[in-house]
Amino acid sequence: MTTVTVAQYRLPADAVVAAEIIRDLAPLVAATRAEPGNRGIEVIQEDADPARLVLVERWADPAALAAHRSTAHFIDGIVGSIAPRLIGREVVIGTAMDLVTGSAQSVGAADDESSAAAAE
Repeated sequence: MTTVTVAQYRLPADAVVAAEIIRDLAPLVAATRAEPGNRGIEVIQEDADPARLVLVERWADPAALAAHRSTAHFIDGIVGSIAPRLIGREVVIGTAMDLVTGSAQSVGAADDESSAAAAE
């Protein structure tokens, strides 16, 4: 079963701070891609709203995601540095559904900025 996280980040209006956040994400994305159990991570900047970033991560299983959330680059980089500079953040964690083969799994809970921060 593949575990998927979709995180929506709202960048601040200050263009300098927004550019710093994007710059600071680059090494964190590289470190995440190198983790065992990571099946991919993409950062998408919305064309119609460049202040909105969407991060999509795919993990081998819930244990791989849990291990990721205990790494220094997640705790220090995302929770400690990136998240406090964002205007908003929403994270959805779920299980990938294969609707073609019929092996659909139910989607997990969503958490908003406050509950995501508490869980991290």
